[in-house]
Amino acid sequence: MSIKARRKMPASRIGFWASTGSRLLWRLFSQLKFAALLLLVVLLLAAFGSSLPQIPPEVAEDASRLAFWREAVRGKYGPFADLLWSLGLFRFSRSALFLAPLALLVVSTILCTLNRWRGVCRRALNRDVVCPEAVFESSPHRARLEAQADTRLWQTLRESLRERGFRLRSATSEGVLYLRAERNGLSPLATLVNHFALLLLLAGALLSGFWAWREELVIPPGETARISHSQGLALRNDGFTIRRYPSRAAASYEANVTLIEEGEPVRSGLIRLNMPLAHRYVRLYLRGYEGKEGAYTLRLLAGYDPGYPLFVIAGCIFLVSLCVSFFLPHACIQARMEPEGALHLAGHADRQAYAFAEEFASLIAELRQRMEKQDAS
Repeated sequence: MSIKARRKMPASRIGFWASTGSRLLWRLFSQLKFAALLLLVVLLLAAFGSSLPQIPPEVAEDASRLAFWREAVRGKYGPFADLLWSLGLFRFSRSALFLAPLALLVVSTILCTLNRWRGVCRRALNRDVVCPEAVFESSPHRARLEAQADTRLWQTLRESLRERGFRLRSATSEGVLYLRAERNGLSPLATLVNHFALLLLLAGALLSGFWAWREELVIPPGETARISHSQGLALRNDGFTIRRYPSRAAASYEANVTLIEEGEPVRSGLIRLNMPLAHRYVRLYLRGYEGKEGAYTLRLLAGYDPGYPLFVIAGCIFLVSLCVSFFLPHACIQARMEPEGALHLAGHADRQAYAFAEEFASLIAELRQRMEKQDAS
């Protein structure tokens, strides 16, 4: 019985398959459609996770309370409770089911940005005035005007474009005049800004998912409660006041507290409803009260969310970039005038420039009208 020796795959073939696989992965992850699909998956998973009860931080740190909480979940979900528990879905923001597509979305967003930034920057910053004849044959808006071999029509074109808010650049090549007129030339960069904002948003989600915490404090009057998540920081209940209107209806709720750090009072202040008190990285919210007047027990919420500033910054960047994309669309008109007087025009604009076709047609009509007046004179 003969044993055939296995042939080893040549190193060149291994390298070929490795390079081919890497190129395919690059193409897949750098596609906008794939990134949009991942974003949809992440949003659907986030919606699914929000429908499940999540283990409160104070419960997770207490074994007896955690066991009681788990039994309550079993009563609600029955035989599926243990499966959901093993998948980590009661800590959804830290589960592999959520983090895996989120990580893929981060990678895809980075690759999409790297794949597009050169073309977008070239389109926004490095535009040639002298262009090939194919531009005037393939542009969505184009026209050809036969004029006399003088510069009056060329000057009319420049004045008309300048009145419409276009920025002009001109050049001459082999006796041919070229003109490039652009409006909102930097608006294509809003696409890259959107990608950057999405990365900030994802970074904020990761920071919030791993390092954010909340802790409920119940503080009797005159007593002090330690914030367990913050080393050396405690809170003292110095009183609670209910401000009322003349009709005796409640106008505002004010909790007077003192922050104590390492045994020493460092700050006193008021916590109002929807008006938290901030100290360094901790924010304190008023959740409720109980007891009688003059001896109220406070229910406060102490929280820390390192991703919150990134959410705010990313939201502002998204808003600005979307406004730029929708209200300041890029538009471009290119012109070429030959020595014998033939004027070629080509125009294109972003999809958001809905009135560009009418604007281009009105420009051509204005030029024809000027030509007729010049011929008549």
